[in-house]
Amino acid sequence: MMAQLQPTLVTTFCLYRSAGIVSRPIVPLKIKGKAAGFASCTNSSSRSAASSFQAHSIANTTHHQDQIVRPLGNFSPNMWGDRFLLLPFSNSEFESCSRQVEVLKEMVKDMFVTSTDDPIENMYLITSLYRLGVSYHFESEIEEKLSHLFTTLPQFMDNTDYDLHTVGVIFQVFRSYGYKMPCDVFNKFNNGDGMFKEELTSNIKGMINLYEASHWGMHGELILDEALAFTTLHLESLVSQSCPDHLREYIANALNRPYHKGMPRLEARQYISFYEKYHESRNDILLKFAKYDFNRVQMHLQQELSLLSRYDISAMDELPGDYLKSLYETVLNISDEVEEDVSKEERSFCVSCIKESVKKQVLAYHVQVRWRHECIMPAFDEFLENEIWSIGAILSLALLMVEMEEADENEYQWLINCDDKILRATSVLNRLYNDIQSYEDEEKRGIPLSGIACYMKEYGVSKKEAIEGLQERIRFGWKDLNEGFLVRPTPVARQILMGAFNIARVSDVC
Repeated sequence: MMAQLQPTLVTTFCLYRSAGIVSRPIVPLKIKGKAAGFASCTNSSSRSAASSFQAHSIANTTHHQDQIVRPLGNFSPNMWGDRFLLLPFSNSEFESCSRQVEVLKEMVKDMFVTSTDDPIENMYLITSLYRLGVSYHFESEIEEKLSHLFTTLPQFMDNTDYDLHTVGVIFQVFRSYGYKMPCDVFNKFNNGDGMFKEELTSNIKGMINLYEASHWGMHGELILDEALAFTTLHLESLVSQSCPDHLREYIANALNRPYHKGMPRLEARQYISFYEKYHESRNDILLKFAKYDFNRVQMHLQQELSLLSRYDISAMDELPGDYLKSLYETVLNISDEVEEDVSKEERSFCVSCIKESVKKQVLAYHVQVRWRHECIMPAFDEFLENEIWSIGAILSLALLMVEMEEADENEYQWLINCDDKILRATSVLNRLYNDIQSYEDEEKRGIPLSGIACYMKEYGVSKKEAIEGLQERIRFGWKDLNEGFLVRPTPVARQILMGAFNIARVSDVC
């Protein structure tokens, strides 16, 4: 049996750490024996993680008798410390796991390539690969199948009366790979007046898939808006009534965070446990592959986290007077090291674009400071326009793109121009989620400027109404993200668009 490993997720942990937030650990998987329980990896408490970091002094300052007064956060100490960096790591275990992954990968690839001619069975296999977190191994094979299926399946569906569960799966698979599957495939499930048929509520799997599919909605897709309202109402009722425990837990997790808005690795960890214990057509080879791959990725990311500790900024003993100089010097040293690495691959443009992103973010900070210093409460949309850069989502994506082979100079120029719907929506979502979650704490710390405060002033509403207004903007932002993702041809590589999506998902998970 493989040793138990403490997982370390770059997609969550590193982004959380860069924002001062520490993620909840995820229980590693057992290859043999009973898998870790579903409840051990739920993220229902992840929103409270934001309170578990030690805040630094912020830029909003006031002067009193030649002293700088900073409103400190007084947050609780980091509950995890450096435990993720101090875990033992076994190269032999990692290599053994990697070998198993390669063997099983070929078996699953053969299974996928030689799969049945039945398009529906193909769609079920793709969704299993996707939900189990291993579809990234077969991107080209999946794309080849979907490009063929997208042209033939609509006619095939017209001639076959598929149930709600099947249609929901097909719709999610196509949209999650950037194909604009028409939402009118759900028309046959309503009763003619725009409302869904009540008899659908007895099809629990179908209701869950319709609920998940509805989160891929775009502006104007009213049937998906109705699907979300219809399924949410009835699934909430199911959770509170007598349904099997595993379904109750599965539904509760989906209602708390639909798959579309969850971090892929977190969602994979949950689904692997569910797939092993309750999936009616479980494939043991696929399950074993997903487990080994999950643990291999965790070990790999553990190595990466250990490397993050190589930057020693303990020399900043002149705080607070010279802390900006020390920080600036550290940033330059890191960027020089990155530039040295990428120049070997003739990709120095990465660093110049990252520096440009940093400049724009700092200029946005300067606007924030000026607003606070001059007691200016900007209009809500003016506030959001500045926050597109200040929130750091674009800089985060620029940093993620350094290791992406798909990210060439054109992709970086697309990023810096920031006129794409996906980029703007990602930044706005990060800002709005952050404001809703941090408003009360920042208000106590004497920080008056926020999206909620701007909204309250401009529209003359209460705090509760302002939060509702921001939540409506969040729903609008997710539809913007969906629309930007479903454009073909895509402005940049799909992997880069998914990076932007995942940054938006981090803000929801936090």
